[in-house]
Amino acid sequence: GYAGWGAGQLDREIQEESWWLGPLDELLLLDLDYELRWERTMDNLGFDPLTTTFSQTGMV
Repeated sequence: GYAGWGAGQLDREIQEESWWLGPLDELLLLDLDYELRWERTMDNLGFDPLTTTFSQTGMV
């Protein structure tokens, strides 16, 4: 597969809140078992994937 962005596309998507930005957690990236990373990332961002719904208009 391929993923790429045109000039300014990523900045525009961030402004449109298409991406969630959070603090860098070096321990999560380097020391935590990969199977736990998704759950820990959701916790760090304050999302509960079991009760959060996503749609074209945003998070519900």
